[in-house]
Amino acid sequence: GESLIIIAGLYRENIKVAGKSLNFKGMDMGNARIEAPAPGPAITFSDAPDNICSRLMITHMSDMGSGIELRHSGIYLEKCVLENNQYGVSTEDKHNRVYIENSIFRKNDTALNLNNSFGTIRKNIFLDQRSSAIIVRDSDPVHIRNNLFVKNNGFAVELRDSTANILSNTVAYNQSGVRIDLFRGGAVKLLGNIIASQNSYGVQVSVANTSSVTIKHNDFYGNAKAISGFKPGKQNVARDPGFQQPLNRTFSGYALSPDSSCMFYSYRRTDGKKTQNALGFEGDADSWSYAK
Repeated sequence: GESLIIIAGLYRENIKVAGKSLNFKGMDMGNARIEAPAPGPAITFSDAPDNICSRLMITHMSDMGSGIELRHSGIYLEKCVLENNQYGVSTEDKHNRVYIENSIFRKNDTALNLNNSFGTIRKNIFLDQRSSAIIVRDSDPVHIRNNLFVKNNGFAVELRDSTANILSNTVAYNQSGVRIDLFRGGAVKLLGNIIASQNSYGVQVSVANTSSVTIKHNDFYGNAKAISGFKPGKQNVARDPGFQQPLNRTFSGYALSPDSSCMFYSYRRTDGKKTQNALGFEGDADSWSYAK
């Protein structure tokens, strides 16, 4: 699609894109700011299959609307900051494709509200949402990997009747960790995550068939309650992950210390390659100055 290069500055408008794909590219992460002055999405894509948003800050003067809303559309979102929105990114009606990486979601009601979608969410930071960070409904498949979830006031991830792989994320100091509700369909794999120090549950599971859920090689440490509704067996651990300085909210803060027990607890993947358990978030250090 066509490309729009957005120089540093404040742009107060609600943007609507219909029937064609566009690439919005800011010149510098966080310095090209789109701020919706009226309720409703800051940017709406309708029937636009392949869009790009890169190096933008997207917000609302009030929180009455999404930062980005997709209607039968797809997006590649990278190195953006979305804050003070009702939803950072929201998908509606038909099947939507999302690929979101190396971005910051901060102080939204909910960061991602994905309905009837598919795609990948990787190496992002989800910080201080007023409710759950990610809500996924009726979607297949969604891959959530190598993200950091800190101090969100609901769940880090809620999955409802969806197929999802939740791999190697760091989930720490939220109200709750992961919620899995599968009654009409879907399957979930929760593998290699650090889920530590939630105020409530690490994981809550409500399913019609327990065979639709796999929970292995995770570190459940210091949660008020570890797991509800599911018996995952002995392939998980409860060890201090050894965050270096977690309360400082810096890139190094949630890196694992050299003597972390997670660094030495390994398992063999199905493809035969040896990988370490529960290494958690490996995000882009370039993003961290916007996450504080």
